[in-house]
Amino acid sequence: MTGLSTNGRDGPLPLVGLLRSRNDDTTLNALVTGELKRDLLDGLNAEQRKQYPLCSGVLWYFWNALVRVAHVSWVGNQQHNPGQPLHWARGKSTDQTDCIIRHLGEYDPGDMSDESELAIASVVWRSLAELEVYLERKYGLRPPVNARSDV
Repeated sequence: MTGLSTNGRDGPLPLVGLLRSRNDDTTLNALVTGELKRDLLDGLNAEQRKQYPLCSGVLWYFWNALVRVAHVSWVGNQQHNPGQPLHWARGKSTDQTDCIIRHLGEYDPGDMSDESELAIASVVWRSLAELEVYLERKYGLRPPVNARSDV
């Protein structure tokens, strides 16, 4: 396709999941003009960026939970991309909301088993995935560095 930027790593920007079945003028315009923003902070000044405290407002609040979510990422990569470097193979599973509900059904807050812990960590991973794809469509953002359209 012409008019698309490249991600500087491995060719054209991955589009699987970016448009899905929804028609979003922001994303469509960005794809046509090749003007995908790097991220939600792109174009903000220093004072505005301070309103998004990623470390002190997210990482330091939820350190242990994010450690578990990171492990879900690693386990998923071993399952879907064995032998490959860690990356989100977005084309292999795009049913985030169905998976969120399935994992919620597997979770029991009174059960301290590894299975229940994995289920709730998987809910968080899938929720982050759904939010990421939604924000990319809404704001015409580039997919993150380790997101690929692998099928």
